[in-house]
Amino acid sequence: MSGNQIPVIETVSVVKRFGELVAVDGVSLAVPQGECFGLLGPNGAGKTSTVRMIQGVSPVTSGTIRVLGMNVAEQGRKVKALVGVCPQEDNLDPDFSVGG
Repeated sequence: MSGNQIPVIETVSVVKRFGELVAVDGVSLAVPQGECFGLLGPNGAGKTSTVRMIQGVSPVTSGTIRVLGMNVAEQGRKVKALVGVCPQEDNLDPDFSVGG
């Protein structure tokens, strides 16, 4: 990353807890503009929890996340308006149908 370029995604010591379970434990990363980035790891490693926190869908237990220089905890609506996510699996409700 060049000297004064703001990372597209930056996490600093991010932790996510669900009760006693620590799902994400101190993740720090910086994704520069133009970089293709992926999270890899086994089931239960905290990938989905991390992405949900970056999106602003799930609150951070501790630490800081910035997207395009904006603090997700403080400017979540702006972040959500700018970020697009395409999950591997759909999460559509099977009880709904499209009709005309």
